[in-house]
Amino acid sequence: MKRRLLLLPLLLLPSLACADTATTTALQQAYAQARSLQPQLSPQESAQLQQDLQQMTADQVNPALFGVDRAIFEARVHGLRAAHAPSSAQEKERLQRQLNSLNQRYQSLQAEYAQLRQQLANRTMESARSSRLQQEIQQQKQTLQQEEKSLAKLQLNSSVAPTTSPVVRAPQAAPIPQQMQALASYGTLRQGKYGTELDMPVASLFSGDRELSANGRQRLRSIAGALRGVTAPQILVRVSSQPGGINLATQRAEAIVQGLRQAGVPEQRLALAANAGVANGMAQILLPSGS
Repeated sequence: MKRRLLLLPLLLLPSLACADTATTTALQQAYAQARSLQPQLSPQESAQLQQDLQQMTADQVNPALFGVDRAIFEARVHGLRAAHAPSSAQEKERLQRQLNSLNQRYQSLQAEYAQLRQQLANRTMESARSSRLQQEIQQQKQTLQQEEKSLAKLQLNSSVAPTTSPVVRAPQAAPIPQQMQALASYGTLRQGKYGTELDMPVASLFSGDRELSANGRQRLRSIAGALRGVTAPQILVRVSSQPGGINLATQRAEAIVQGLRQAGVPEQRLALAANAGVANGMAQILLPSGS
């Protein structure tokens, strides 16, 4: 046991670099005291003293805990010296009471530090939530700005008078059915090559690569309500592969289909379609012609 205690500083002293000079000095003095007492101690007493030294080494970077550890160690050293020297029973009892009091103080400090660490963790979590909320608010603002620009463009196009030029006009696209015109409130609605197309920026639907934002879920619920008045038996969803690639585009399209399904659109009416022809950064709901 004596040999084991003398080797202990070699294992623990490398960590002393983490503490200040005064703490390091106090710890070295404690090891010296333990070595001087070693020949007089029983195995049980040596084990208790070794445990105190280990605790001091572990708490050396925390001045408050180290102070309590040091007081416990010194009280135990005094007690051991008193136990191995002629002394009164009252002195031993006094030292034991002091040791018990210091142990209680140490446990109280440990509980207090645990509570402070929990409070710090809670504050860090609240800060992260606040930052995420600010990001969502900013995304919603950007989405609203894009929608306002789209609506202004539609109003400008509708206010332009038809030209009376004698030149031959290209064939005009078929008009959008009345039952589908309500969808214009949620994006750019037009009659395309394959049917009625509703284009929406991907940013207005997703908060990340694959997760629908709160605003996006609300938008899909509103679109689902408008689709209830549409008699088309099939509703196709497709998303541009740029940016992000085909795999990400497919995953986003699946998320939109799931959002519409959860909002009440029958599953048998929903399907994914190839994304060829969809503008970059756009998601599209297509109601095929003749359906």
